[in-house]
Amino acid sequence: MAIMNDIQRVITSLEARDEPCVMATVVHTEGSTYRRAGARMVIFPDGSSHGAISGGCLESDVIESSTSVFDNGVPKLLRYDSLSDDDDPIFGLGMGCNGVTTVFLERLDGSDDTFCAFVRSCFDNRQSGVIATVYDIRQHDTDSSLTDEVSSLTSALEGYHFFLYANEEASDNLGDSAFAEFVRETVWSAAIPLLSTTKPQQMVVDNETISVSVLLEPVQPLRELILWGAGYDAIPLVKVASMMGWRTTVIDHRPALLTPERFSTNVHTIRTTRDSIRETAQNLVSEQIHPNTAVVIMTHNLVLDAAILQAVLPSKAGYIGLLGPKPRLEKLVKIMKDEGFSPPTAALERLHNPIGLDIGSETAEEVALSIIAEIQAAMNVRKGGFLKQRKQAKIHE
Repeated sequence: MAIMNDIQRVITSLEARDEPCVMATVVHTEGSTYRRAGARMVIFPDGSSHGAISGGCLESDVIESSTSVFDNGVPKLLRYDSLSDDDDPIFGLGMGCNGVTTVFLERLDGSDDTFCAFVRSCFDNRQSGVIATVYDIRQHDTDSSLTDEVSSLTSALEGYHFFLYANEEASDNLGDSAFAEFVRETVWSAAIPLLSTTKPQQMVVDNETISVSVLLEPVQPLRELILWGAGYDAIPLVKVASMMGWRTTVIDHRPALLTPERFSTNVHTIRTTRDSIRETAQNLVSEQIHPNTAVVIMTHNLVLDAAILQAVLPSKAGYIGLLGPKPRLEKLVKIMKDEGFSPPTAALERLHNPIGLDIGSETAEEVALSIIAEIQAAMNVRKGGFLKQRKQAKIHE
């Protein structure tokens, strides 16, 4: 999978190599930057890396800076400022983004690291969670040296993680000191509202002596695509979804179409029958479809599409799309009504039909691009227009 979310990339890379790495995380940004907080890359001992934290201007310096983290395991904080008047091509105006990017480096001990275990648990159980990373500790009185107490807190907290599960239980390695308990309780209270969001959040935990900077990141279940219909036009759609790192399930009643030659081994296939297709859809609604699920219906069969629609329209799917023109949908609604099911107006209004963004698609590949782009826009509550027409200065807002 070539493209995926950053945390997913970390897990995939470590499971493939299962060796220690340095994880670089963008923990704070100011002004205009190429990536925002939560962007990640992983660096392995041989100098190879996966992921990106910028448009390519910071990665080589981050890789070089990771050497000491490999050697001694001590986290490192890097600050790249392109707002300065420095002519240096990395730290000055050469970055061209007109912003400040703060990057936190920490060592992970392979695919069994507690960070990876927590994320894998969220993905496997299709549940949300929150990761809190302590990335900076500062003494309020900068003119005096660190006291023994503050020094102890620094070594006990910086670079450590707090993990909040969907049931609001938590685990961490922050230590047993009174201040660690204060940090734990404060972070727990701030993390709970993030279980249902996707946007990272920074916070500072203060006492009379020090300030602790924390990045809180929601971990949502992997985006899933459930595709009804394994015709030729399904192949490019599945390929793009797999590139995006989405869990993909293809369902069809024709076994000859559900073959490894057509769909890779990481794509889940379900063989159904014409008579059981409604039951199959109902089972998926109760077991697998959640707000991060996109359902695409393209069986090219009116009766089958009507049975599937009847099952999935009331579901919690974050996106439901139906291939075909609007007059075809009117026929489907009539079939459902004849069978005693009258689709609620609100359910039909959230249905995407015709499916996809209006980008002039003709070929199966172009249609796949249009559908994936619309799913991405809908899931992120965006309109899918031209970025140059956005009124906001920052494209990530």
